Amino acid sequence: MAGRDRQIDPATKDYIRDEFGEALTTRTAITSIYHQIAGELGQWVGDPEAGSEFFQLKRAKNPVTSPRVISDILNRALAVLVNAGDITEPAFEQVRSIDRVDSSVFTEDIQEGERLDHVDLLPFVP
Repeated sequence: MAGRDRQIDPATKDYIRDEFGEALTTRTAITSIYHQIAGELGQWVGDPEAGSEFFQLKRAKNPVTSPRVISDILNRALAVLVNAGDITEPAFEQVRSIDRVDSSVFTEDIQEGERLDHVDLLPFVP
């Protein structure tokens, strides 16, 4: 991934702006990752590999959101970026305590060498 992309706030789905109203940019693949996770797979005629299957979980009457299902969807969605050499394979970790489960999903940006956390990009909290 060469150049810069505008940063997107996953909560508002809008560009992040500085105090002067200019869009903040990043050299990492985080914007591409956001588009792969948030987009609906097969719905954009310009790139049928763009997007993920997470939209199907939102539409399901009894969605299966087990760690394995989430991991499989992430791996399929981000395979385009992994195969392009932009990021490493996604890693999915969970730490269980008595009353909660903390999840972590991340990859590494190959060009920048930066760890990229994906939990905030997911359309739900795993």
